[in-house]
Amino acid sequence: LVLSRTPTWRRIVRKPINKLIRKMNSGEIKPGTLILVRGGESEFSINGTFTGWADPKLTEEGQLQMEHAARLLLESGYADVIDKVYTSRLKRAISSAWILVQDISAPFLPMYKSWRLNERHYGSLTGLSKRDTAKTLGQDVVQAWRRSLKAVPPPVKPTDQYYSGNDASYADLLSEQIPTSESLADCMARTRPLWEFKIARDLKRGENVMVVAHANTLRGLAKIIDEIGDDEIANVSFPKGIPFVYKFDNTMKTVKPEDDTLKQIYTTGIFLEKPGLLEKALTTQKVWEERVPGVSVSDELPSVAKRVGTLEKALLKLKE
Repeated sequence: LVLSRTPTWRRIVRKPINKLIRKMNSGEIKPGTLILVRGGESEFSINGTFTGWADPKLTEEGQLQMEHAARLLLESGYADVIDKVYTSRLKRAISSAWILVQDISAPFLPMYKSWRLNERHYGSLTGLSKRDTAKTLGQDVVQAWRRSLKAVPPPVKPTDQYYSGNDASYADLLSEQIPTSESLADCMARTRPLWEFKIARDLKRGENVMVVAHANTLRGLAKIIDEIGDDEIANVSFPKGIPFVYKFDNTMKTVKPEDDTLKQIYTTGIFLEKPGLLEKALTTQKVWEERVPGVSVSDELPSVAKRVGTLEKALLKLKE
């Protein structure tokens, strides 16, 4: 555990004073800093299970990833200036956020949990083994669902154990707001209202915001902020446990970093990690994205899509 050198009580007292000083020095409120952190590894992701809106816990490795992220925030000086935290309603993200704020000695920070930051909904694939699904339906079919921008997996039914409409966590949502399946585009698009009406407004008021969420919703935010095209967004990744920082000018345009050794293509933010370690993390992430987890190159898997009727039967068999 790495603790901030500044006592907690002093940090609480100093926050409003520091905001006032920043405003007086600049003559106007300077936009805050945005920190994006992908949550840690979950019990589903470690065994290659489609997770989506399912709610598994963090693994021990996932907890260590968040402790590493907290150390990076402390070393870079961002730990002392965060004003609020946004996360999803999934406990792996909430647990990740809690580890972060505790390890930077800031458990007092307000934390807002939004369903708009939930991971992409995988529909009827939720809870299934990616390897077994690829063997049954074909690797091309599974990869299209995972990586294609607009491909939508078969929807989950109200009787399914992973139907979110039966979850008390979403009791405040309208039925039409609760997805039964999503494409990557759908998932990224639902982050826009949260950005426009909450996060961006906080930043304009000079507040420094940390968002702890999932791979695809973080990509959704990056797509909006950097105006990344549909074809290019597939090349943007957020490795677990490495904070990604955006700075803005007075017009809310991103400020390009002077040192581009820690940035990634199509974005104007920077990672808080050494280039060598970052490269290794990004390589691992790329391998994960380009191959169905648990499937080796030598595995002979079918690549031909099944008929719809056969597809539904195959999914039901996988759930048995």
